[in-house]
Parts: sequence; structure tokens; C-alpha cells
Amino acid sequence: MWHWQKLINMRRKYMDFREERLGKLLEDLNVMRYCNTVLLENFDVDKKWEDGVHSVLRHKIILPACFEGKYVEFCLSTGREGEWDAVNPQFQLFVNQKRIQGMDVNHRTAVLTENGRKEEVFDLELRSYTKYQNRPILLRGEIREVDKEVEELYYDLRVAYQVACLLEKDEENYRKLIAALESACGHLDLRKPHSSDFHKGIKAAKACIMEELYHSCNGGVSPVVHCVGHTHIDIAWLWTLDVTRDKAVRSFSTVLELMDRYPEYIFMSSQPQLYQYVKEDAPDVYEKICQRVAEGRWEVEGGMFVEPDCNIPNGESLVRQCLYGIRFFEKEFGKKNHILWLPDVFGYSASLPQIMRKCGLDYFMTTKISWNETNQIPYDTFYWEGIDGTKVLTHFICARDYSSPTRSVRTNNEHYSAFTTNYNGYVTPAQIKGAWQRYQQKELNSQILLSYGYGDGGGGPTQEMLETQRRLALGIPGCPRTRQSSAIEFFRELEQEVKGKKRMPQWYGELYLEYHRGVYTSMGRNKRSNRKSEFLLGRSELWSVMANTLLSIPNDRETLLECWEILMRNQFHDILPGSSVAEVYEDSRREYEILGDKLLALEEKLLQTMTDQIAGDRGIVAVFNPNSFQNTDILEIPEPVSRKVSSFKTGGTVSVIQENSDGSRIFLAADVPAKGYCVFEPVDEEMAEDKKSSQVLKQDITEQNAAQANLFTEFALVNGEVETKWYHLCFNDKGQFTSIYDKEEGRELLQIGHRANVLMAYEDKPHDFDGWNIYDYYQERSWEVDHLIRMEVSEKGPLRYAIELEWKYQDSVIEQTIYLYSHTKRIDMKTRVDWKESQTLLKALFPVEIHSKEGTFEIQYGNIKRDLVKNTSWDQARFEVCYQKWMDISEDGYGIGFLNDCKYGVHVQDGTVGFTLIKSGIYPNPQADQEEHLFTYSLYPHQDGWRQGNVPRQAYQLNQPMTANVKKLEGGNLAKEYSTVSVSAENVIVEVVKPAQDSDDVVVRMYECYNRRTKVTVEFPQEMREIYRCNLLEEEERLEAVNEKSFQIEIAPYEILTFKVKR
Repeated sequence: MWHWQKLINMRRKYMDFREERLGKLLEDLNVMRYCNTVLLENFDVDKKWEDGVHSVLRHKIILPACFEGKYVEFCLSTGREGEWDAVNPQFQLFVNQKRIQGMDVNHRTAVLTENGRKEEVFDLELRSYTKYQNRPILLRGEIREVDKEVEELYYDLRVAYQVACLLEKDEENYRKLIAALESACGHLDLRKPHSSDFHKGIKAAKACIMEELYHSCNGGVSPVVHCVGHTHIDIAWLWTLDVTRDKAVRSFSTVLELMDRYPEYIFMSSQPQLYQYVKEDAPDVYEKICQRVAEGRWEVEGGMFVEPDCNIPNGESLVRQCLYGIRFFEKEFGKKNHILWLPDVFGYSASLPQIMRKCGLDYFMTTKISWNETNQIPYDTFYWEGIDGTKVLTHFICARDYSSPTRSVRTNNEHYSAFTTNYNGYVTPAQIKGAWQRYQQKELNSQILLSYGYGDGGGGPTQEMLETQRRLALGIPGCPRTRQSSAIEFFRELEQEVKGKKRMPQWYGELYLEYHRGVYTSMGRNKRSNRKSEFLLGRSELWSVMANTLLSIPNDRETLLECWEILMRNQFHDILPGSSVAEVYEDSRREYEILGDKLLALEEKLLQTMTDQIAGDRGIVAVFNPNSFQNTDILEIPEPVSRKVSSFKTGGTVSVIQENSDGSRIFLAADVPAKGYCVFEPVDEEMAEDKKSSQVLKQDITEQNAAQANLFTEFALVNGEVETKWYHLCFNDKGQFTSIYDKEEGRELLQIGHRANVLMAYEDKPHDFDGWNIYDYYQERSWEVDHLIRMEVSEKGPLRYAIELEWKYQDSVIEQTIYLYSHTKRIDMKTRVDWKESQTLLKALFPVEIHSKEGTFEIQYGNIKRDLVKNTSWDQARFEVCYQKWMDISEDGYGIGFLNDCKYGVHVQDGTVGFTLIKSGIYPNPQADQEEHLFTYSLYPHQDGWRQGNVPRQAYQLNQPMTANVKKLEGGNLAKEYSTVSVSAENVIVEVVKPAQDSDDVVVRMYECYNRRTKVTVEFPQEMREIYRCNLLEEEERLEAVNEKSFQIEIAPYEILTFKVKR
């Protein structure tokens, strides 16, 4: 009774400083955790790490007698404490030749022994490897005894104290916590640390806090924060791939060491690429990971090979990310993925829900959309609906510090704005309480997910986080309860909790990130390499299937797998978007070159082998069409076709040859079968044996020449006008269009008084994230690229007309060839830029006379509509958007398609379409985009809407031209015309024909692109034994046909369908 009365009196006297007093006692107790600290002699190292060099420091410790029977740890400091952990010095610690853990600014201690022996020897080895911010560091090492009894009490008091400091002082829970803390601290005797009285007080305080607080905690308290350990490791960013290999080993070994000490600890990590690195570089670590996975304590989830950008890769790349990622985890660990885990990606395509569902991924998690600068997504738990109607359960992690008008604690060192959340969460009362405060669906659900731990080599969760979680799991009054959990456990419980609830929100369409809009354009070289590699891989798989079917040539699975992994690795969300350091792009250049060399060699070998086996004379030309439709397009005549050849014939059709001033020759290859080939026979009039046939042929050619001879008038530099079959075009003296008049429709394409193909340079100086961001204020300062150096005709003939232009801008040179055609209304602008500028955004502007308040933009395996008005803040925030191969603006009866072969950013404002061509930021890569750029952008005017104009087909023709090969050998028995697979509907596109993953079967994948439910016939060149419908993982779902050459299906709007064909 006297004790309580004394406390009451003390409270009255010192009421204003109760928190401060307790805080000071905790500071002292923190220091008193350690005793017998010994500074290691001859350990201090003052050095600067060299770029790309593995550094090793060795030191021998002979344990002094004072550590006999004690718990001893090694402590390392670098002089860089307090700086960002991602670029701090990071080490791998070995003790007596055994790998122990990683060491970094967050993990500075390592247990040497729990029961020290006099003169016990510990041979330390610290290995480090870095390539960024290699500034001098000062290493300092020490060993110290840890008093575990004091440490345990310290955490007991500290966690309760941290909760109290977040509560209002008039709350009952605040009063309860402060009373319990003061009661426990009243037992402490800190006069002489580590004396008998000191330890007696520690024991009494421990008993008191347990009795007055923790034993009375309600373990069933709601809400519950599911905590899963995590370390988000960027495959590359401010470091290169080889540094990441070390980061992965260090971080994973740290996780494993803490798992040994905390049996309740559950950890998850995505990205099979990281596991591949660890398996290759540290088999001992990988073996332990396998053990923990088998125990259920290490969760292998994520759904993709890496965490890729989701705007720029095409649809098949996203499918392969899932296919290879899911198969890796299943093969290596026997675990099937169910979560698409993409915490840090710069926007999410509306095609993802369907791809997820067809890959067996039921749940989606991110936090990145919370980085929006303007609008807060109103939901954290919802069903996300894709363009085809597929819905997936989605949950946004809400990790964020708690704040109130009178209470706030800032523990978050990550990006912070009005409503951001973070995937690198911390298990602190501030973030646990803050996460629940930030969560927007409290009326639906009482559980949320938090991934906690330092990323990017920061080592993941810490001892402090795990100790805090142990106490918060008991249910401290005033704070949500925590629970160690796997991510899949959380999602399955969430699914049950929200099931059938009428107020469950839904979000339709893309998850557009109102931030980092510059990543659609930064590092254009990589975006070009990605687009070209995607199509090259698709063609290589198609030719492999054709060669295997026709000639029994084995599939080169090893090369295809290696190249897919190169492509997927370089689609990581800081590589492909262009937001990494310069060294990363030197690595990716080399990797893309390896991919290109291997696949081009494979393609050349397969096409030539098939060409040589086609029945016919040596010298015939086989044209291969990789596209889904019967194709007609211009090709360059390959060597060694004789220059005496004046035309080609196939069937009853004759194709004339156009000879250009540079010596090249082109011809129009008509009606080449889908996903196949046909033969064009060269005609040499002088060598023709059949004079009568020769005369008929000569007459046909003459008539065709006459029909096409007047397609173009002589280009006159005087008045800058040119006439074609389709257009009357006018240019000014700056090389810009002043008129594009559609003769067929009798209308002008350009707004009155405006010019098109205006190259505009904008000042691009973002106030943050230079390489990532474009802000709408870039339009405040701009300069036309109008210094025209030359303008001349380079090609003219019956098939194609070309105008070459060259501009100078500052230190940069822009060369462009504008191509006009007889067989299509498409206008191509093939461009080469030698760019020397920095922080300058280059766009090509087309102010068109089309009345439309919405546009259609291709995305992966489909397309979406976006408003072109600025009515709402959501509209205004989309001032720069991404698209794939094409976009279209149409009014009733007429429209224009805008195509590209490797550009992804665009804006549409007041009828002006602006292709974003070059960004050239200076951080983190000071030389970004200051190099040669090659790209083509195109206009395609058409009658009616984009569907009637078949804009998607034009985009495929631009991106994936046909290939011509000359037969070099006599003999052969292959047919002169062949189609691997064809479909009867133009809105159904066969995107993939590939060898099956695990058999000699063939996988065919198609999608619907018009938002039109369609009955379609799929046809093969011969009868197929069995045809199965599959999911995207190539798992058979149902039998479609037996011993049939064709079969009919119904495909839903924007549906992706996959079939496995057994020959």
C-alpha cells in the first residue's frame, strides 16, 4: 500500500515529465545491455573500396578470460552509420571458415558464442563488394558481452513505452501503460550496473512488467497486422547485376541466422533470379533456404521471374515472367505460387488480372500506387478487374508511421508524401499503428498485411524488429496486435473475410501511377532492344516449330531458355525503365548483344535450311511471314538474286522491282500465308525460253508499271509539294508538314494553321527523381528543332517514295527518312538521332483535325480507352501515358492510328499527339540517352474506326516485317506455300507458336483484340492427333479436338486462349 501511495505522490509532483523520465531510463538500460566491451587491436582500417574489386579483411580474435561463460557478440562500425543502407558498406562475415551472416548498417552485430571459453579462437573474415559511392570508410571492430536478462527487460519496457508515446494522454490505455512502466522501473537499481543489486532489480522489474502488462494482454485483440519478413532487392539500380549477386547472398544468410535465433520468424522473398544467383554462388545458403521452405518458415512467392516493369514489356513477356517464375519455385521447392507480388513497379497494365488468373495467381499485392502525387486510390482492399472482366483480389500494404494532431513518430526513411505507404516496413509500434490508421477498408476487414525489413542489401528484418514483434503479438493495449504470418496465409484469410460482402470495392482498368512518367522513355536504347528482342524470340520459336514439323530439326531449347532469361532479367523495373546507373546499361548492352547474336544465328540457320528444302530451282526466293494474318508488304531483295531479274511471280501474280539510287532493290510480296511462307520466282526476261510467255509477262509488267508510274510526282523543293495515290503533301522550309490532304476521303488531316512532325525540345528539369519523372511544367520552356540542313528525295518508283531530312539542334543531329507507299496509306518516319543534350525532352508533334474526347491505346494483349479531356484531377494527372505498338484517335467515320517500333510515351492535348522520343536525364545516369537512337514512328489515316481500319495489323507490319531468303541448293520436297496455323477472324491474333515446355508438342496462343465475342476457326496444315485448351502455364484443361485439321471455338472479348497441339 505504501508503494502505490508513493507512486501516486510522485506522479503528482513529476506529472509533466513522466514520458521523458521513462525515455531516459530506457536509454541507460540500452547501454547497460553490454558489458566487458573490448576494442579489437589492429582492426581499424581507413580505406576506400575500389570499384568492382572484392575486398577481404581478416582478423583473429583470442577470447579474453573475462568472457568465460558469457554471451559474446562481434560488433562492426564503418563510420557511415546513419546513411542510406542500400549503398552503405555491406559485408559477408565468415567465422572459422563458416559463413555466418551479412553485416550492414542495420545488422552490425554477430553472435560469436553463447557460452564463451577462455582463449577460444575466432578467425574472422569480412568480404565486401560494391560499385557505387565508394567513399572512404573507417572500420572499427569490438567484442562485447551481452547481458541477455537486461536485454530482454529492455525490449519489454521499450515496446510498451513506444506504444504509450503514440497515445493521447487522456486515454485509458495510455494511463495503464505509463503506470505499468513506472511500476516496473521503480524496481530498478542502476547505481552500479551489473552488480548483484542491479540484477536483483532487473529480475523484479521483469516480473512486474509481466504481471502488470503482458500477462493481462488480450491475445485475441483486433485488428491484426500480419507481419511477414521481407527484403526487397533490386536486381540492378544504383549497382550492377554482379553486386546484386552478393547482396542476395548476404541478405539471405542474415535471414537464416536470425531464423536460428527466432523460431517464430517467417520470411518471404520473390524473384527466382535472386535464388538462381544464390544457388550458383553460395550452395550452402541455398541448401538452408530449401530446409526452411520445407519447414514452412521461408515463403517462396511472387509469381514472376523478376519484378518487371509492367508498362513496357509486351503481353507475352509478362506471361513468360509468370511461366518461368512459377515453374522455378515449383521445380526447386515444390511450391506453387498464388500471389503476384510487385511492390515497387511503376504502374500496372489492365491486362494483368487475366494473365494472373490464367497462371493460377489469385492475389495481387503492391504499394507503389500510393506514391501517386495527385490522387489517392480510394481502396486498399478491392477486386481489380482487367479489360476482359477477370477480377483478382488485391491488397495494398499500408506501412506508414502513425500520426495525430498531438502525436507522431517518424521512423520511415523511405519516400514520404501525403499518403505514401511502403513495402520496406518496420515492426515498430509507430508503423503497426500507422498501417492500421492508413487502411481504408476497416468496415470490411480487420486484418492487414505488412512486409517488414530493410531492402537492397540492407539485410531484411533485424533483431530489434523480431523482439518488438514478439511483444506486439501479445496485444498491447492501444496498438493493433501483430502476428508472424506468410503472405499466402494472410490472403486466404482475407478472401474468406471479405467473401460475399456487398460493399467490397472494385477497380476497373489500369492502375496508373501518377509519378515516374519519364520511365516510358528514359534510356531509349534499352527499350528498342527489348522490343526487337521480344519479336526476335517470338520468331525464333515459330521457326523452330516449323523446322521441327517440316524437317524434324530438334528444338534448341537451351538457347531459347537462355535468351528468355536475358530478356526477362533486363525487364526488371529499374533496368528497362531507364532508372539505373550507367554501368547497368553497359551490362545490358552486352546481354542484348548475346541474345541477338544467338537468335539471329538460329533464325538464319532455320530459315535457310527450310528455304533450301523447298521444291524448286536454286535461286527462288522464299518469303517468311511471322505474323498472324496473310501479309502483303515491301521487302528488300536479298543477295545473291541477279540484277538481271526484273520481277517476281507467285501463282498468277507478278511483282515489279523498284531499283533505288543507293543500289538497293525492293519488291512487293503479296499474300504471304499467316505464320508461314510462300515462294516468289525471279523472272529474268533476257533468259526466258518461252518467248510467248515472256511477251505476256512483259505486257503484265508494263501494265502494272503504268498503273503505278503516276503514284508520285517529282518532289519539288521550290514549293515543297508531293503527290501520291493517297495524299497531297506540303512541306515548309523547316521540313515540317504544313498539309496532309487525304485524297481518298477529301479532307485535311492537320488543324488549320498548324504544322505536323514538328520536333520540339523541352526543358526537362524535374525537381526530384530526374531519370524517372516528367512533370507537366516541362511545357513551360520549349524550342523547335527547325534548323534544316538538307531535304532531298532518296527513293522514287512505283512501290515506295522516300524523302530524307536532316536537322541540327545544339550539338545533336537528327536524320529522318519519310516513306510513302503505293500499297498502304501508312506514312513512316524512320529516324536516326545522334543526341548530345541533357535534361532535354524531345517530342514529335502532330496537331490533327479529329474530333474525339477519348483515344484507344494498345496495352499487352488488348487495348484500353483513355479520356483526352482534363475534367477531373484524374484526367489531369494523365498528361503523359504509355502504350505499346499503336494508339488511335477517331471520330465517327474517320481516324488516325499512331504507330511506333520502340517508343512508349505519348501525350494528347487539344488534338495534338506528341510522340515522346528522348528524355536524357542526368540522375542516376549522367550520360543517359546521350548516344545514337534509331526508331520509327508512323501515321496511319483510315476510314471509320480503328477496328475497320485494322490499325493493329499495321502495327504488326511495322514491328515485324517479313523476311526473304534465297534458295541455295537444288532439290527439296517442301511445299511452295505453307502456314503453321491460321485463324478465320481478323480480330483474333495468333501471338505465339512455340515448342511446349516439357514435350515435343506445340503451344499456340492467341488473343481477341477488338472487344468482340467471336466464333473463330483455327486451322492447321495437317490433321492433329489431339488439341487441348490450356492455361498460360501450359497445363491441360480440356480436350478440344481429336484427329482434326481445324476446330472452332468462341473467344470472349480480350480473351487470351492457349492450346497445346499434339502432332
